[in-house]
Amino acid sequence: MKYPLSLYFIKIKSLIIPKSIQIQRLKKIENRAKIFADKKDLPFLVRCKILEENERNPDSFTSIGFGYRYEQMKEGKYFVYIYRQNSMAPEMEIILTIFHEYGHYIDYYVSSETKSPLIDLYDNNKFPKKWYGSFTEDFAELFARYILDLISLDDTTVEMLNAIISEGVAVLSDGQKKKTLDLEAFYSLKNF
Repeated sequence: MKYPLSLYFIKIKSLIIPKSIQIQRLKKIENRAKIFADKKDLPFLVRCKILEENERNPDSFTSIGFGYRYEQMKEGKYFVYIYRQNSMAPEMEIILTIFHEYGHYIDYYVSSETKSPLIDLYDNNKFPKKWYGSFTEDFAELFARYILDLISLDDTTVEMLNAIISEGVAVLSDGQKKKTLDLEAFYSLKNF
């Protein structure tokens, strides 16, 4: 796979700039992301943390960050991890990543019943756009672009999306409820 030269410059810049400056920058970006969430009346239940190279996931070369599904609420927030080697990516790319990962958190904790109308759109090729080719990834991207007003959606799709967001936020806002669901999912996988 061939990567654009700009990706290498971002990585070099990210590894040269002191971590303290990166943390300050990330805090400012996080505050800007919160403003976008506030405009959509969305509780901003995430915060960012820089991950060192040795703590990376396999996709850390091409991905800016990730969220860990079973993350537990700490001080009312869940972490979105930004890879240190990508921490100097353009601000809007990091904000998009923050909301993409937030979208995953929401998607994980919404019932199939609530998601089914949007999944039907996806399965019938009426989904607004497919970026990655899987509902889970495309939902997270749709959520991010919706929150950032980067995509135009019809009223019906907005209604479906808002129902999903409402249910997901309700679960995520209740740290104990999320923990219970995480344990149930863990034990069902273990017994599978």
